[in-house]
Amino acid sequence: MKGTSRCSERDYDPAKLGGNVERIPMEDHQIAPLDAMLKYCRIVDDWLSKDENNVLVTHCKAGKGRSGLMICAYLLYIRKFHDSPNALQFYAEKRTTNGKGVTIPSQKRYVEYFHDYLVNGPRQEVEMQLAQIALTSNLVATKEVNVVISTHQGNDSWRLTKLLSTKEEGSKVSCSKSGNTMVLGFTSLWISGDMKFEFQTSEISLCFQPYQARLFYIWFNTAYVEGTEFSLLHKQDLDKPSKSMDPSCQVSLFFVGSRPKVQKNE
Repeated sequence: MKGTSRCSERDYDPAKLGGNVERIPMEDHQIAPLDAMLKYCRIVDDWLSKDENNVLVTHCKAGKGRSGLMICAYLLYIRKFHDSPNALQFYAEKRTTNGKGVTIPSQKRYVEYFHDYLVNGPRQEVEMQLAQIALTSNLVATKEVNVVISTHQGNDSWRLTKLLSTKEEGSKVSCSKSGNTMVLGFTSLWISGDMKFEFQTSEISLCFQPYQARLFYIWFNTAYVEGTEFSLLHKQDLDKPSKSMDPSCQVSLFFVGSRPKVQKNE
């Protein structure tokens, strides 16, 4: 038997599974870079193809979201399914009793990315210049909303590097509000690869201490952005949205330029 662990939050002695354990860590409710998904698929395929009696165990914390992301990728890798919706549906039916398998929208998005990767090959890495972020929500009129922009470090790492927080002075050029819509403007902010945008509000705790409460977050990869806009138009398209947000909330990112990413060794 071979084990594969998705957990970044805890580790264990591989000897408990006979010492044959591969770790490809990722944070709970987050995505995995495409190269990590491909690495997982190759590990699984190599093990299972060696002997028809070989068994492989994939787990995270609940064994549903992070594990499901990788298992769906493998179902596409071995061509058991030829599109991501059917792979996701099959996993949901086999893993759960309520049909809710992989539920995080960005994880589903990355299963779609991986299918595109398998069919069309890797895409050219692209840098995109972010011009505006527009958020429409009932909370805009009454709350101070901030955005934290982060990226993976590369080399299939699950760790994040923060690029910018709009709460920090000088991080944005402009901020305007009209009714339930807020627009943040930027200049000279180039982003590339796997990007995480987390939207937060400034709150006061019961101990009268200020803190940043998460509203929702989104993940995407710049190589898969079509055109100059990336929009999510429904609350159900956002990752872990706050219950206080209305169903009609939406977010759009607007770009004014793109260019192939230049590798550091070039």
